[in-house]
Amino acid sequence: MTGWANPELSPLGRAQARAAGDLLRRRGEVPSHVVTSRSTRALETALEIVRVLDLDLEVRTCWRLNERQVGALQGLDRAAAILLYGRADFRAWRRQPYARPPALDEKDLRHPRHDARYADVDACRLPDSESLAQLNQRLVEGWVRDIEPLTLTGDTVLVVGHCHSLRALARFLEGSSSRAGEYFGAPADCVTYVRDERGWILVLEDSSSPASATDVTQVSKNE
Repeated sequence: MTGWANPELSPLGRAQARAAGDLLRRRGEVPSHVVTSRSTRALETALEIVRVLDLDLEVRTCWRLNERQVGALQGLDRAAAILLYGRADFRAWRRQPYARPPALDEKDLRHPRHDARYADVDACRLPDSESLAQLNQRLVEGWVRDIEPLTLTGDTVLVVGHCHSLRALARFLEGSSSRAGEYFGAPADCVTYVRDERGWILVLEDSSSPASATDVTQVSKNE
């Protein structure tokens, strides 16, 4: 479980990011803005996509787009987590909306307050662990503060993030009938939304987005 750990994008991940860029180019979805989490792997994914699209754009970062903070589970695989904490607790942390994994101690060097990338963020706002509900709330805040304002003039915004964080954002955009749990299951998955009088609408792969609509394209990257 990678969580807020900060590995670089692997060569395979770079190839998958370029493939995502090729997909966006074939769809004719060229962004006017790019927003990514502060994780190096997401930032490098965004830069690869921008290069493929041959764009000269500033890539903005938003810490609220980071992956779920999994606390003390960070760096463990599934088997190790179950061995240490038990299957029932592990299942609850994955599925129950208000269940939180064990938190990181503030002195633990894995805690984001020790990471220079978050020096501009109030340390009290940096999570030591998150439930799914807390992740959802963080992503909504990121949308309202850093992404939605970019869409108000009809521009296309490319959002680059992570599996769980992008699913949380997709659920917010789609509402109660969301099938976001089915999205971002594979590296470099892309989902596109357009906004009309009904709100944000998922664009199916065999559909074309209206030229006058506002697009938000979300891209998940190789973890």
